[in-house]
Formats: sequence, structure tokens, C-alpha cells
Amino acid sequence: MFGTGDPFEYLECRKCGSMQQLSPPLLELSAYYPNEYYAYVTLNYSSAFRKFLKSIRWLLYRLVDIKPFWPLWGDWIKRGNVQLNDKIADIGCGNGQLLYEMYASGFPNLIGVDPFIENSQRINSSLLLLMNSF
Repeated sequence: MFGTGDPFEYLECRKCGSMQQLSPPLLELSAYYPNEYYAYVTLNYSSAFRKFLKSIRWLLYRLVDIKPFWPLWGDWIKRGNVQLNDKIADIGCGNGQLLYEMYASGFPNLIGVDPFIENSQRINSSLLLLMNSF
């Protein structure tokens, strides 16, 4: 992702398409997360009006499936047949921005875990971010 050029082996689940790194470098991960890594930047909150627009975009995406309405994360949500009230966990969530965007679109059950966030925090009743050293 950041151009280190290091090779990694992955295993893909034939049933769901999820991927898992086979031998992660558990001892020294900081070399793979530079200062610009998204866990180190501030979460970008949306105004009430923008959250309203994002929830409308999500509804239009689910109803008409026209590319301009697609949120960046829409493809894998649709492929996994994820429903609005499903519980979603993002392991390695960085600062939680992806989960926040999902919350702003109406998803109520979100949790993120990342070893590089400064501290655990409840963003709102729908979104919890946890610092974890794995």
C-alpha cells in the first residue's frame, strides 16, 4: 500500500472472498505505517445536512444502482449482501473514517479496532473505536 515492495502471501476465502495475510510481520509493524497513515489523522465529521445527503445517497444506491450514487464502500457492502442493521466490525480501521461514513449513511451497529489509534472512543451510539495492540 505504501510502496515498501515487500512481498506478502494472502489466503482468500472461496465462500465469502475475504482475505487474510498468512504471515504478518508481527514484531515490527511501524515500518508499514508512515506518518501519513490514516489512523494518525483526525476523523472528518459531517454536518447534519451532509449526513442527510449521505443517507439519501445510500438509499438511492440500494434502489437504483446507478454509479453516481455509489459510496466508495458500496461495492463490497453489496457483494456481501450487508443490510443496514447488520453488525459491522472493521479490524485495522485506522481513524475510523470508513465506519464514520457508514454511520453517516445510516448504519447503526459499527465497531472499529486499530492498534495505531491514540485511544479508544465512542464516537456516538452507533460507532465505537477501540485501540488494540492485537
